[in-house]
Amino acid sequence: MGTSLRKLNIFVSCPSDVTKYRDAVYKWSAERRKHYERDQGIFVNVTSFKEVPTGLALDGEQALIDDFYKDQFDIYLGLMAARFGTPTKNFGSGTEQEYYQAINKILTSRAPKAVLFEFSNEKIDPYTVDWEQFSKVKEFKQSLAGQQVYFEWDSMTSFREKVSNDLEAAIYSMTHDANWAIPGGLKY
Repeated sequence: MGTSLRKLNIFVSCPSDVTKYRDAVYKWSAERRKHYERDQGIFVNVTSFKEVPTGLALDGEQALIDDFYKDQFDIYLGLMAARFGTPTKNFGSGTEQEYYQAINKILTSRAPKAVLFEFSNEKIDPYTVDWEQFSKVKEFKQSLAGQQVYFEWDSMTSFREKVSNDLEAAIYSMTHDANWAIPGGLKY
């Protein structure tokens, strides 16, 4: 007979220059999965735009991402380095749009349960960086300073440590909140 698990979805939102960090979140999930399943009865699932089916959307690729993830995640994790991302219809980038949608959802429906943002402080090559993109990252980061706690990393090692600590804390907080419950469950 299978065990019933609560599913916890983490959505990683990021431009294309931080895919190795996004992939590190997937690796963290794979490494921690057995612990959460065995000790807490939780199936931790990480998703990002790379799971969105490709195709043509009348409102563009961002509309596909928005529709695919509508109200389907418990933790939003935004990542940025030197690239702000591709503009959408109403925002400077898909990552910015997804961040504000997550904030709006947490204020109106308590889903997601946590919104995290992490910025890279790694050194950048001044000969290859797109300075327009980088200035948009700086502006966005400054705009978050008054409203959102964010964290910074300066290497893959510090990223892994910070994101692990942040996700562990968010999951702990959620699983120890009597109001957090996911109806149904996954059967294995």
